[in-house]
Order: sequence, then structure tokens, then C-alpha cells
Amino acid sequence: MSIRISASLKPLAAALLLASACTQAQSPFDQIVAFGDSLTDSGQFPDSASPANPALGSPFSWELRFTNRTDGTGSITDTVAIQRLSQQLGLGYLAASTPILPSPVTGWPDGTNYAVGGYRTDQILASITDTNGSTVDAGIVSRTRDGYLAEFGQAQANTLYYINGGGNDILQGFATNATTAKNSADNLSAGVDALHAAGAKYIMVSNLPDVGNTPAGIGSGAQPLWTPVSALFNDALYANLRASSANVIGVDGRGLLTEILLDPTAFGFIADTTLLAASCYDGSDDCNTAISAGSGENPLYGINQLGNGDPTKLIFNDGVHPTAAAQQIIADYMFSLIQAPQEVGMLPVLGASLVDASQTQLRQQMQSTLASKRASEGQWQIFARGSAVDTGIRNNYLDADAKSNVALLGIQYSVNDALNLGLGFANDSGDLSFDDSASSYDASSQSITLFTGYTTGAHWFNASIGYGEQDYSDLNRVVPLGITARTETGETNGDSLTLAVEYGYSISPHSNWDYGPKIELVHREINVDGYDEASGLTTSLRFDDQKHTSTSADVGFFVHWRAAGDALVVTSEWGIRSQLKGEDYSVTMASQTLDLNAYELPGYSQDKGQSWHGNVTASYFLTANAAITASWASENGDNKADLLGLGVSYSF
Repeated sequence: MSIRISASLKPLAAALLLASACTQAQSPFDQIVAFGDSLTDSGQFPDSASPANPALGSPFSWELRFTNRTDGTGSITDTVAIQRLSQQLGLGYLAASTPILPSPVTGWPDGTNYAVGGYRTDQILASITDTNGSTVDAGIVSRTRDGYLAEFGQAQANTLYYINGGGNDILQGFATNATTAKNSADNLSAGVDALHAAGAKYIMVSNLPDVGNTPAGIGSGAQPLWTPVSALFNDALYANLRASSANVIGVDGRGLLTEILLDPTAFGFIADTTLLAASCYDGSDDCNTAISAGSGENPLYGINQLGNGDPTKLIFNDGVHPTAAAQQIIADYMFSLIQAPQEVGMLPVLGASLVDASQTQLRQQMQSTLASKRASEGQWQIFARGSAVDTGIRNNYLDADAKSNVALLGIQYSVNDALNLGLGFANDSGDLSFDDSASSYDASSQSITLFTGYTTGAHWFNASIGYGEQDYSDLNRVVPLGITARTETGETNGDSLTLAVEYGYSISPHSNWDYGPKIELVHREINVDGYDEASGLTTSLRFDDQKHTSTSADVGFFVHWRAAGDALVVTSEWGIRSQLKGEDYSVTMASQTLDLNAYELPGYSQDKGQSWHGNVTASYFLTANAAITASWASENGDNKADLLGLGVSYSF
């Protein structure tokens, strides 16, 4: 937003700053398209106070952004939060849509950020919908471009749209009471609805920070008016968005600023909250509107202090605009809203890794029983197995690693020489960690599986049905916020169902070995209950129930080998497994601090290709009835899993 009190806002500096492309995840979006005011403007206006572009030898200055300079007087201005979010998502530099300076000067073509410093909500709406709806007027020169939908006709499903606004409606006197505040909010929500009607699937909307609790509001004496009107604007905006069918990702910028002011030193800012809200870095007139009332340039860290001060200690650059340090906190918060479903969306994958580990051990036990040819009518066998599994999860958006430990105890009974029935009990535990995040999620699983094996001639069949309950008791989602981080905690439960059928044909049975083709079908359902994160702060989210299903077909080859007088039994299976229907899962969630509807964002992208797998199990019979077992299994596809196990069995 732009500040206009008794005097118009002087040209605030900006420049073409290429932010570092330190991506933390692969983006689920192909681009960002932004609309708003100066809080989002990434360089529509020239910046007469910044240095000329030395690489081009140009007399022109760089672009204007409404935040602090990077190195004191005469330096270029830093990037704003939406640009930082674009970098974090791996989408590159978010350039202005209609910059006054031509592309040869800026080095960038016209971009997708339609936000313009000074825009009111009616102008923001026009920049979305109207012919000639986006105008950037620098006084001597101006540029006009059609609004986004007027130019392109439709919105894109894989684009993240971002909208902020409302501050200039208050600063310029257009929103002064409940009625006019609602009119302004109606403009913003009309833009949301227009994008939704045109096909936008993901629309991120920021509420309005407390305009009164700024150096401009405090220094001008307007705080008693601006603070309640800001709240009235948000209330009207929330009501409109709740009535909308758009998928709106709410950004609680107002709440986040309030939390920063409650504990500013945690974020690297000065401890004096009164001075922090009332003072700023820039020494311009709009920063010094009423020094006697407590507003003005910060006496320790302002730009005119020794060594050009230190903007990282302050929230405000000028009367209403955040410093780069505050912009980074906002960007990190917005990024966390997008990354959260990618992390939490893998809870069913963590549950599946536990279930799959115990099922793999059980199937290896069934193969050992088949290969040993020792079962006789009326015989019982008890067995115990333990294994460690490492699963690398290659999600489209955020890769992770799941480690699990499995304890399996079972009993089976030979009805006759051809048929056996059994029951297995598994107790598993594991954790999920991420390649690009400090978050961690722990889980445990208890399951019971009924299984059977049948042999007739050269044909053999194995089948099983298993049910499990999972406890996700230690869920820690880490949210970076500038120089600090916040951990959102939670816990929930879930359950699982697994059905498996396996058939093999022994091509040429021998006295000590069998081999042949095999096929297998496995269906698995993993349910994870929804839960609320515990802190209740702006970063806290409420997650809905999740359900992942997987149906896979496996075509492969088996070998059973007996040696050392049948004391050593080795089984091995190799094959290619295919998902019959891979899905891209979304996570439904909601903010805990905003009175808005739940929304969906991309979560886990299931493997849609093929994977090869292999396993080897060696059992050695110490006596005719007692055996020890060692096993190895591996699967390599989009996800890669390695299992090592040991076991014992006893027949009686």
C-alpha cells in the first residue's frame, strides 16, 4: 500500500535485485500471478534514488520496490515477500507486469505481478478484469495494460494467484466506516470470484494488517480510526470469501504482525515494542510525520545513523511498508502454507511404509514355508521376525526418507499337505524426515493378518488380508520465520487394510529346487484422521482426514532352492510392480486464526510408473523343527525401499 496523509508519498527507491534462487522444494505451480498494492509491487515505477545499471551504461534508474535499501543510502531496494516466495518455490524472479522502464533497462520482460503501489481495491479489481485495467502512472510518463483476464481470457489451473489490498482505501479516505469498508472488501472478493470463474484453482488472499498500528498511523494520530476500519474491512472480506466457492488460501498477515510484536527479539528485532511499531528505517517525510508523537526514524538503527543503520532490527522501512527482514518472515509464512500439505500429505505414506514392511516379512515367511516342503498335516509352526527398512520417498514436490522397524510374530497350521492357515501380528514403528525441511513425523502401527497357502501339483497360491491401526503421535512441522523457526505439533490416528493374492507355477520341479513365473495383486488402503496443530498461532493449521489407496500388479519370477540335505532353504523373487491407478492427492486444511473455509493444496503425488523389486530369504534348520532366517528385500522405482531382516521358527 502507499501512504498519503498530508503530503503525497515521495518516490520510494527500487531496483532490479535478483534474489538468490535457494529453492526449498519443487513447486506444484507453474507460475505466480499477483495483484495488489505496494506491499506486493515488485517494480512498476522507476527509482530515481537508486544507482544506474552499470552493466548497461544506462542513465535510467532501476525499478522501485516498497521496502528498505540493501546497504543504506543510494543502494538498491530489496525484494518484497511475494518475490521471495516465488524464489522459494523455484519459480524465479517475479517481475512487474507493466513497468515504466523498458525491458532493455530492467533486464526483464513484462512479468506477472500486476500489483501497483498506491492501488485501491477498485483499481486492483480492474487490474484483474478490465480492458486497460492496469495503469502505472509515474506523472511524466505512464503505461497501460489490459487487466489479466481481459488480456488472457482465462486463468490457469496450475498457477498460484495472490491478492492483497485495502490499505490505500483507508489511507486515501475511501474506507472510513463499516459501509465503505465493506465496499472496498467487495472489490477484492469480486476479483477472487472473477479468477475462480475463469478457472483459477489456487487463490492466495492476504487479510489487511492493522494500518493504524504503523509509524504512519501512530505518528499521524489516525490510529483510533484506521485500526477499527482495518478490522471492519477484514470482517467483510472474510464474510465474502466464506460465501464464495473459490479455493482460497488465507494469509493472516495481520495476526503474524501481532505475534511478532509480542516477542520481537525472537525475530531479531528490537525489544521495545512501542518504538518498534512507531519508528522506521527510512528517513523520509512519511517516516517522520510526527516525531513528537513517537513516530519517525529509529534513533539507533535508522538509515541516517552511523553506518547507515541496520534495517534488520526494524519491522517498518517507512510509514507503512515492511523492511526486508519482515518481508522474509511473511514470505516464509506463506511458503509454509504451501509446503505444509506436502509434508502432512505424506503421513499416509509413512503409514504405508510400516504396513508394507510387515507384509513383506510375512510374504517372505509364506515363501519359506512353501519352499521348505516340510509342512505336514496337523503340524503347527510359530515364527518371529524382525527387520529394519529404509524407504526413500520421491514425491514430485518434496522428497523424504522413512525409516521403520518391524517386529512380526505369527502362527500357522497345516490343515493337510496342501493347505495351511496362519495368523500374523506386527508391531512397527517409524519416522519420516525431509530432504529440505527440519520437520519430522513419527508413527507406530499394530496389525493383524490372516493368511493362507495352497499347493496343488505345479501350482501354488498365497493370500492374505490384514488390518492395522496406526498412531501418529509425534508430528513436528517446522516453520522457518526469518532468522527463527516455529514448530507446530500435533497427533492423530489412522487405520489400514491390505489384501494380497499371489500365484506361481513351477515350470520344472526338481528334488532340490523349483522355479517359475509368478503374479501378485495387492490392494492397500491407508486412512489418516484429521487433526489440529497445537499452538493455535497464525502458522497453525487444521488438517482434514486423508485416504490413500494403492492397487498394484506384480509380474515376476521365483526360485526355491534346498541344499545341505534340505537343511538350507533359499527363496528368491524378482519382478516388476506397476500401479494400476496412481493418483495425485490433495490435502484439505484450514487456518486456525482466520474465519475462512477450508481449502485444498497439492500433497503427495503417487508413483504412476513401474518399479523393480527383488528379495532373498535364507532359512537354516538347526534341527528338523527349528530354523533361523535371514532376509533381504529391495524395491526401486519412484520410491526406493531396502529391508534387512532376521527371524526364527519352530514347528511342532
